[in-house]
Amino acid sequence: MEVSYRRIFSTTLNLAKKMSCGRTKAEAIVKNVLAPRSVPDLIDVLKDPAKSSNIFSIATDASNHKNRKIFPLVVRYFHHLSGVKNRLLYFIEQTDETANATHNLIKSSLDTHKLDIKYLTSYCADNANVNYGKHNSLFKTTTRR
Repeated sequence: MEVSYRRIFSTTLNLAKKMSCGRTKAEAIVKNVLAPRSVPDLIDVLKDPAKSSNIFSIATDASNHKNRKIFPLVVRYFHHLSGVKNRLLYFIEQTDETANATHNLIKSSLDTHKLDIKYLTSYCADNANVNYGKHNSLFKTTTRR
């Protein structure tokens, strides 16, 4: 898969018009340039009341990729100029999909980025019993009697 920057920069930079890169180089740019800057930018926005409402939700879902379990942690928030935004906060390979492990992953990620849990309004996940249910789940349901 070749990424062509000619269309993106067609009217701006002469150097970029001639630039192209394959999968390996594109992956290196994403991992080493774009990704390391995206998380601090997200944290700055979430902590600045002038840029966002400070209120956010978390979405997670464990996925299998060949013989690995990958676990993204996505933040959804409202930006007063551009509306609802979804941003990747954390991405980890994790073999343990239990409720406790997922809880610890979310809590440690929020603590690492100094995001206050009191601004967390909701949790979004698939229907796996580890996420929602009566016993040993992240969101423990209660029944009224």
